[in-house]
Amino acid sequence: AAREVVEERPPGVERGTSLWLALFSEHARAFVRGVYEGRERDAGHAARQLLQRGAAVKTTAPGDYSQALAERERLRHELLKWMGGTPLLVAPVGAVPAFEHGARKVFAGGEEIGVFRAFGYAQAFNVFDLPVACVPAGLSLEGLPVGVQIVGRPGAERDVLAAARVVEEALGGWRRPPEFL
Repeated sequence: AAREVVEERPPGVERGTSLWLALFSEHARAFVRGVYEGRERDAGHAARQLLQRGAAVKTTAPGDYSQALAERERLRHELLKWMGGTPLLVAPVGAVPAFEHGARKVFAGGEEIGVFRAFGYAQAFNVFDLPVACVPAGLSLEGLPVGVQIVGRPGAERDVLAAARVVEEALGGWRRPPEFL
C-alpha cells in the first residue's frame, strides 16, 4: 500500500544532544574509565580523549539531572504522540558525510563544528529511546558515504528493519568505498 511522505521536523529533536550530554556523558565517561583502568594505553583516540577530559568536566548536579530527565520524558511523550500519525521517520545520521577516522572537527554549513555535535541527529533518537537502523543512502560529491536513519516507535523494530531493507535495496546497498591515496 502506498504511504504518504511528508517533510516535517519531529518535535523535540533539537534538544537531543544537550539532553544526551546531561543524562549520559558522566555514565559514558565512568564506563570508559572502568573498561580501560590500568590499560589506558590500549584506548583508541576517542576513548583517550574522554579519559583525559574526564577529570576536567563538571559533574551534573542531581537537580540538573532530574530536570533533564523530566524534560526528556515530556519531549518523548510529545514525540511519540506526533509519531502516532507518522510511524516511521527517515532522518540524516549526521550533518556531514563520512569523515577521516580520528577527526575531532568537521565543516557543516560553512562552520567548523565538533564531530559529536555534527551527529546530533543520532543522539536525539537515542536519548528518546527509539529503535533506529542506519543504512547507506549514496555518496557525497566527494565520493564519501552518506547514510540515513530509519526511526520508529518503541516496539516497532520489525517495521524499522523492513523499511531499512527497502531503502537499502532501492539505493543499491553497501558498496566497497573507493580506495583513497
